[in-house]
Amino acid sequence: MKNRLKYRTIAVLALVVAVLAPSVIWAAPDNPDVPGEAVLSTGFEFVKFTVNGKSTWENHEYTGRNKTLVIMGLARDQENVVVLTPRTEGYEPYTLVIAPSIFKRRTARVRGRRVAIYRMKKRIKFKKVVAAKPAPKKAKKAKKK
Repeated sequence: MKNRLKYRTIAVLALVVAVLAPSVIWAAPDNPDVPGEAVLSTGFEFVKFTVNGKSTWENHEYTGRNKTLVIMGLARDQENVVVLTPRTEGYEPYTLVIAPSIFKRRTARVRGRRVAIYRMKKRIKFKKVVAAKPAPKKAKKAKKK
């Protein structure tokens, strides 16, 4: 009887540890050294972009039929300014300011291990360029006879 109680107590303690351990790890403080990533969905393929004024950004990829841009390696301790320009003419560039508080903590599996990543998602809708309307034509005056 005592052995049964002993094993039951050990089993309950193991279950409590198994349930609480991941939540303690999850509640670990944010590591500001871990960069963030932005997932930007657009309706256009291969959108041109600049990050903080840099026209070349090596750490990016296009997914979802090349209409979703994933920019990785963004600093989470400062604001990032991303300017998106569609390759199709007739649309205005879209300026997006990414504040550090927008990033949400997620987990992902990398090489079989769970890793914390910080990601933000946004759906981008470009505005059409408004063409200048031609000046109205003056009405011709009727000739008097």
